[in-house]
Amino acid sequence: WEYTIGPTYKGHGNSQDGPLSTPALSEEYVFCLTPHGTLLALELSSGSLVWDRDLVKELAAPPPHWGFATSPLLFEDIIMLMVGSAEDGLLVGFDQQTGKIRWQQGEDSVRYQSPTLGNMHGIPTVVAAGDSALVALDPTNGTVFWHRVIEGGFADGTTPIVISPDKILLRSAQKGLLLLQVKKTSPFEIEPVWANHRVKNSYGLPLVYEDHIYVYSGQFLSCVSMQSGEIAWKSRYPGDGFIVAVDRHLVALTKKGRVHVIEIDS
Repeated sequence: WEYTIGPTYKGHGNSQDGPLSTPALSEEYVFCLTPHGTLLALELSSGSLVWDRDLVKELAAPPPHWGFATSPLLFEDIIMLMVGSAEDGLLVGFDQQTGKIRWQQGEDSVRYQSPTLGNMHGIPTVVAAGDSALVALDPTNGTVFWHRVIEGGFADGTTPIVISPDKILLRSAQKGLLLLQVKKTSPFEIEPVWANHRVKNSYGLPLVYEDHIYVYSGQFLSCVSMQSGEIAWKSRYPGDGFIVAVDRHLVALTKKGRVHVIEIDS
């Protein structure tokens, strides 16, 4: 089946055509966000529309310059989305079956970031980087575990990565690739483990695999030591793109549309 989610979002200011948000799948539904800010729930088996929410009209979400690009995140029967509305709407949890708001939390704006889910000290935790601060929430009810301003702010499009049990990897605006450690007990002190300003910004997410981080630094595919933060190697080939790990190989999809399989050799 196929479902038309709306008109094509034309790129402008050196951006590509949209949509850029990644859909999320449950056992019953497909959830997707259009570049114009409509969150859709479609039946997985048929493609029929189940419900939709207009983030701009209903939640006063300000449209980002290059359109809505944040990706939805699922936890049990909730779908979470970074909305960035003015009042308690950095993150909103919707009921998967009805689209009704279960909770909304955080006073911060958002551009192209996405939330991430992981276990911190054994507790399911959603971590999100707003435009001004890093926040950690309980995905079941939106309760804030902690909220911290990161010196220098975030690189554009930052999506944090939770490394269990107590670390968070992200891209900062001033310090480059940054590894943080979160202490277990309140007030949840957050300390930098290392920072590497030589790792330049990219919209591709870093990939944590065993004891190394594979990441694009600008257009260079790079390997960074998890322990020290130092760059082990970097390569202009295969070109700028996005990576996943499959059976001790990196699979890179470049922005030119080519797929490359690379044996992992740190």
